[in-house]
Amino acid sequence: MKRWEIGVGTGGTRKKITEEVFDELGRLGFKHMEFALCHIAEYDDPDVKTTAITSHDVEKIKAAAARNGVNIWSLHIPFGHDYYDISCNDRKKRVYAVEKYGEMIGYAAKLGAQVVVAHPSFEPIEESERSVRLENARDSLNSLAKVAKECGVTLAVENLPRTCLGRDTKEMLYLLSADESLRVCFDVNHLLRESHKDFVAAVGHKIATIHLSDYDFVDERHWLLGTGKIDCGELISLLKGIGYQGPFMNEVRGSLETEIKEKYTFREIYENSVALLDKYFDAV
Repeated sequence: MKRWEIGVGTGGTRKKITEEVFDELGRLGFKHMEFALCHIAEYDDPDVKTTAITSHDVEKIKAAAARNGVNIWSLHIPFGHDYYDISCNDRKKRVYAVEKYGEMIGYAAKLGAQVVVAHPSFEPIEESERSVRLENARDSLNSLAKVAKECGVTLAVENLPRTCLGRDTKEMLYLLSADESLRVCFDVNHLLRESHKDFVAAVGHKIATIHLSDYDFVDERHWLLGTGKIDCGELISLLKGIGYQGPFMNEVRGSLETEIKEKYTFREIYENSVALLDKYFDAV
């Protein structure tokens, strides 16, 4: 099996993805990136969320990526409450969210991304409304799957923690049943109710992309993989076992070396990935 190429998500630290980002990712050796500005979940105006992504000039971004040998593997749709929650009980808000998600899918296709990552809900969600919210999200994903197929991209539903939808295999399989084309974005630090082994056994055949980070099994932390409680050897073995072919995609709070360091630099993320693959990929 070919060793996975290393990728990183750009969400969490930047208001704009500049050519400088691609220059550094290429220089360090990253082959893939997830186009993301997830911090814009804090904004109340859903149009701001959409514009923050789509205002990037497609041709300039594609040129910067190509110049540095970096593939725009995926685009992460920003998330939030009310007008940016495809499970929302308010039909008007839910329809609006689906419309905005659809715009993001179309933009991802223009960028050349193969995968679009979508959250099936925001939170908190009361247990009394959980079944209705799951049905709402499933209906929304049914509509969005059609958009994704028309655009020629894969729509991957991300498993989520706590009270969010998609917090276990039962809910994920229900959401995925909306359309056969739907796939999974496996966030390895979001599982709080079952093991990685059990999750992969149930939905591994649907995993199209991954989000790698570590945690304490209490809540999501997005620590550097290998610094928490995840058994990295087992995780890599599980991914190899299902024949995973996507990037070794990190989702931690990364930054350029020229920025004030918030958590990890892209260099640290890349070197950590190389070390983990050197240690475990051929050993399992």
